[in-house]
Amino acid sequence: MTSPMAVRGALLACLVCIAVLRCAAETFEPTADVIHLGRVFDVEACDLNGDGWIDLLISDYLVGHGVRYGQIGRLLGEWVPTDVPANVRESGHGAALGDLNGDGPLDAFLIYNQYPERVLLNDGAGRWVDSGQEIAAGSLWGTTVSLADSDGDGDLDAFVTYYQHGVRLYVNDGAGQFTASDRTLGADFISVTPGDIDGDGDTDLVGRVDADTVCIAEGVDGDYLPRDRLVAPGCRRVLVLDANGDSRTDLLIVGNEGSSLWLGDVGGGFTRTEQLLGGAAKAAVGDVDGDGDEDLAIGATIWLNDGGGDFEIVQSFEVSLLTCVVLLDVDDDERPELLLGSIDPETGSGPLAVYWNLEN
Repeated sequence: MTSPMAVRGALLACLVCIAVLRCAAETFEPTADVIHLGRVFDVEACDLNGDGWIDLLISDYLVGHGVRYGQIGRLLGEWVPTDVPANVRESGHGAALGDLNGDGPLDAFLIYNQYPERVLLNDGAGRWVDSGQEIAAGSLWGTTVSLADSDGDGDLDAFVTYYQHGVRLYVNDGAGQFTASDRTLGADFISVTPGDIDGDGDTDLVGRVDADTVCIAEGVDGDYLPRDRLVAPGCRRVLVLDANGDSRTDLLIVGNEGSSLWLGDVGGGFTRTEQLLGGAAKAAVGDVDGDGDEDLAIGATIWLNDGGGDFEIVQSFEVSLLTCVVLLDVDDDERPELLLGSIDPETGSGPLAVYWNLEN
């Protein structure tokens, strides 16, 4: 017969487990604040005006690009459209921030579905000024942009993905002026993520080449040479991270039917783990719980890392037709918030919602 003390001990253990689960399930506040309405495809963050608060650069398909200036804590200022010609203030589909002209403040590289890419240079006083460039030839539809030093000259170049036209590289002259490159990228990428994949100090490329294949191209003296192909049925995008804390690059291959983690080895190769992660078209990486390792937002679901590259679902949100998934620190407390953009299929627009981080 079980003693009363044993029963009390078991009940206490259950209560502790419930408390732990409740804590884990509330990584983010369960209800969101809507900080923008439209059709948002990307959000980037920086302190644009030097006041110590995080500002948000929002890429909106319906109204173009604009800034919500941080004020204090969770307060954001009114929407301020970016300084571009009025006739291109629509179809915003992505943005990237970086010091494009080498003067220190972060500049903005903007992409559109219907218009050429534009570069906004930071004037150092909290304002981006249009450089006047129309970068892409023709009416290509840009979908994503990533900045990296492609040729080792110390400035940031731009890799732009186009709908049904693959990836193109635009080379920076160091002053923020971009020209199309004729260098091959090592594969016919549908989309690409630049990074130092093999740890040798230069920029490599990893990305989709078809619906079931991811290719890795190694950077060698400014050129890209095809190296490995990974079979990943249903892949939609590739993110780079260090999942197990060994300082080697790992890959998260995101797909609608499920996502997979590939761990990098000493020789620069990748081995797929047995864990099947959630399915989605969009995902983000960040240290959600502040324990020093990288966690995941796959679609509207949060996966916490145990530090060794094993992930567990702790929270999920009911959101339909996601347009963007972002982890970034909105309130400047060194903990990322979860930002989800979504649309109503009937109206074609929807909210950009922020779920505030509860971790201490």
